[in-house]
Amino acid sequence: MKTMSRILTVLAAASMLAAVGCGHSQVTALPEARTPLSGDMNLVHDVGSVLEGTKVEHVFHIENEFLTALAIAEDGGIEKTCGCTTLDVSPRRLEPGEKAEIRLRVDTAGKSGRFRAGGLIRWRTENSKSQQVNVSLEGLAKNLLDSQPGLVQFSADDVAQGRSKELLVFNSFDVDWATLNVNIDPPNAEILETTIQDDHVKLLLRARPSSEHTDFAATLRLTAELKQAVGDVTNCAIAVPVHGTQRIDLQVSPHVLFATWSPESNQGNARFLLRGPAPNLTASISSITCDGLRAAWTATEFASLNQLSSSTLQVELSLTEPEDPFELHQARRVRIDFVGGRSLEVPVYLVARPVRS
Repeated sequence: MKTMSRILTVLAAASMLAAVGCGHSQVTALPEARTPLSGDMNLVHDVGSVLEGTKVEHVFHIENEFLTALAIAEDGGIEKTCGCTTLDVSPRRLEPGEKAEIRLRVDTAGKSGRFRAGGLIRWRTENSKSQQVNVSLEGLAKNLLDSQPGLVQFSADDVAQGRSKELLVFNSFDVDWATLNVNIDPPNAEILETTIQDDHVKLLLRARPSSEHTDFAATLRLTAELKQAVGDVTNCAIAVPVHGTQRIDLQVSPHVLFATWSPESNQGNARFLLRGPAPNLTASISSITCDGLRAAWTATEFASLNQLSSSTLQVELSLTEPEDPFELHQARRVRIDFVGGRSLEVPVYLVARPVRS
């Protein structure tokens, strides 16, 4: 009987299978080599650089050089390092001189960067002596596209000052940038500039949030076609989150309104300025109401001190149909409601027009 140091001889003759998407495959033959091993075995195959999400496969061959049969233990004979691996051994019993295939497949989904995964097979002789074989695949999983930073963040000062942020998108494989398409949804940011290099694209972004909410978010999606297909993959895409915050500084001027009232027609008119964040300040107003009166309003842009951060509206307010009893000089409340739940209140006094003699 040969000693345990010569139980198995590994024949490192294998192939690598790269399966992408719906399971199409590509087989690459590898040169054969004979490597004698002793004791417990650690067999590692480097698959090189692969596309993240690819399924890589390698077949190890082992030969029983022991003078008695080897079999895989029924209880815990095969263990995998993670759920991303598939480990098949055939046959599971080896007579002296027989060979077995150890087929190891690793799904690289979510394994961006260096990875190593595999499993363990426990063989036993007829006299219960044990021999362990560890098998692993390692490599470098690359995304088609990566971004730096992974999240574009705008502060309230960035929004107020109209500052831009730089986003770099790097490509690991050749991309046809002529097919580049960039979409931001919802449109809370805009692209000021796009610069294309061989290995990356530089985007300059500026926040353009709606005026309803203090916090805002969007997703930038970049897509393009590959110059040459990688397996079955012919295009690439990346989604980059965009987050930010803004100061919603809403002001009404003057702080007290005086509406010129006509008792004959039961109608009055007032005018005031509303200042708030740009753009779409008018669209952010959901309603304007007045206690005890029917209110109608129109708004036009009066001025814009900073087209990027704030705008000023001139609001024309028409009031009609007072409730009875009607006190002409009693203060009433004008309420301005905005989309998103914010509101402003300002008192209004109805002042009768002077009677002409």
